[in-house]
Amino acid sequence: MRHFGRAVPAASNSAGTEADPPQSGVRAVAARGPDGTGAVVIARYAEDNNVTATIRVALDVSGADLSRAQCLLTDSVRTCTEVPLEFDDAGAASLRLQPNSFALVEW
Repeated sequence: MRHFGRAVPAASNSAGTEADPPQSGVRAVAARGPDGTGAVVIARYAEDNNVTATIRVALDVSGADLSRAQCLLTDSVRTCTEVPLEFDDAGAASLRLQPNSFALVEW
């Protein structure tokens, strides 16, 4: 799982292993307004057409309530389609990205 937030780097360029393949190609850019609203664009690019697995990307934004965040996803079957964020037991948000897809999350 790739994590985005203060404490964890946005993407890994490591070689990976068979059990934990490399996830380079995941990039993010974010902005937050003075009123606490914000947005992040997360993109996943795969130059290799043999990369087909969907990955889960975790999103951790300090001080932001993501429970009402809106996520718009563009991938091989959706174009700017609203999809729900997934939440784990700790309340961390995540979404699934196919290769060559991107998501806009606004809160």
